[in-house]
Amino acid sequence: MRGLAGVLILIAALALGSAVVITRLGFNALTPETFAALRLLLAAMFFAPVVWARRSRLPRDRQAWLILLALGVVNTAAPVIGVTLSLRFISSSVLSLIFALMPAATGAIAHFTLKQEPLTRGKLAGLSIAAAGTALLLLSGDSGLSETPADWRGYAFGFGGMLAASVGAVIMRRYMQAVDTWVLAGGQHLAAALPALMFGLAFGEMPLATLSPLGWLQVAYVTAMNSVVSFVAILLLNQRFGATFSTIPSYLVPLVTAVLGAWLLGEVVTLPMALGGALIVVGVIVFNRAAHP
Repeated sequence: MRGLAGVLILIAALALGSAVVITRLGFNALTPETFAALRLLLAAMFFAPVVWARRSRLPRDRQAWLILLALGVVNTAAPVIGVTLSLRFISSSVLSLIFALMPAATGAIAHFTLKQEPLTRGKLAGLSIAAAGTALLLLSGDSGLSETPADWRGYAFGFGGMLAASVGAVIMRRYMQAVDTWVLAGGQHLAAALPALMFGLAFGEMPLATLSPLGWLQVAYVTAMNSVVSFVAILLLNQRFGATFSTIPSYLVPLVTAVLGAWLLGEVVTLPMALGGALIVVGVIVFNRAAHP
């Protein structure tokens, strides 16, 4: 069984890491705004028939549907748009380090909103270590893009997307634990598709008729890896091996993006980035061990 856990962890890490790199690569054919919109539209087109085919039980009360719509914006549209826009200014490696903070950020937010998840000394220690790594990363001013210095917008979009996803995770824990997992994922992507499309039309371009097969393939790959493959792998890890195992892929994603980003995009990893990233990963590990002893 532990062998299966290792395979699922590797699949999830490769799926998430490669999706970030291919997103940056896709900017050769599409603007970031368009890429984000198409990605969410394709994901919605996938989840809608899956939920219908599974005959999943849908929520019956109005509040659950309103929360699901809100999650579509906060937990799906905002993170995807933030991630995509940030990659215009920072490398996939830097972005993956920012998102590695998500478990700790979620725990910090949960301390103030969920009574059953208070901050303990162990959690505070992990947060402090991760915060030190984040400070080092920010102070270094590295973008991971060869000689290009970091643009504050890259960090702002990255941290904004990560914090939005953290808030969404807390909302799901508090209000949506009884909702079917596939309904939760499908409903969010369906709710996110419309605002993402409006965003793409307002700020990007929609050259669908002239988009090359390679461009469509890149969008489809990112959609499949981020919204389907990694989702199923992490869901299986959570169900069969527990919450701790389901967080392990996030520690490996920076390594995947560093290797693939250097190979496909010519990205670089500086010493401050490596040291800051190591502190972030160690801090998140300490936090998760305190949260899931």
